Amino acid sequence: MNPQIETSVEAKIKVFTDYFDVPADVLPEMETLIANIKKIGERSQDVLEFEAIFAKELQEEYNTMFQKLTPKPVGMTEEQKAQSKAMADEFAYGTTDPVKIAAKKAGRVAMYAADSVAMKLESEAISAGVKAEEEAMKKAGVYDEYKSIEHTIDNIGTIRHFLKNVKNKK
Repeated sequence: MNPQIETSVEAKIKVFTDYFDVPADVLPEMETLIANIKKIGERSQDVLEFEAIFAKELQEEYNTMFQKLTPKPVGMTEEQKAQSKAMADEFAYGTTDPVKIAAKKAGRVAMYAADSVAMKLESEAISAGVKAEEEAMKKAGVYDEYKSIEHTIDNIGTIRHFLKNVKNKK
């Protein structure tokens, strides 16, 4: 086998062996895939031909294999950790500039705080409205009737839910 093709074949196999644990039930399928990769390598004249044949015949099976494997935990160097953090920052904030990230974080905190205050005020307004409605119903002498109807509606909902569960179990 051409040394360049061999390097490409080994790289495809090495991904599995270095970065993934292969469950016992998947091992025979993995071994067949590796054998097929090597066969393509042996019948190819150069790397370009190998990659073209691989893409046509095995790429889908190769990609599917990753879903059946468990990634191995890999220790990261400080450089890799920094690169990973930079990528996460870029994804989350659209930048790796610490000043811009801090500004965006502060903006988000302010927005969350404003949303929280608005929600609390809305809740208090709704509660005050409900209390005012209840007081008006009490003054009009219809509050007890309103509560009775409200309980009846709740009971109907409970019965409906019970019947639905009974029906679904059959």
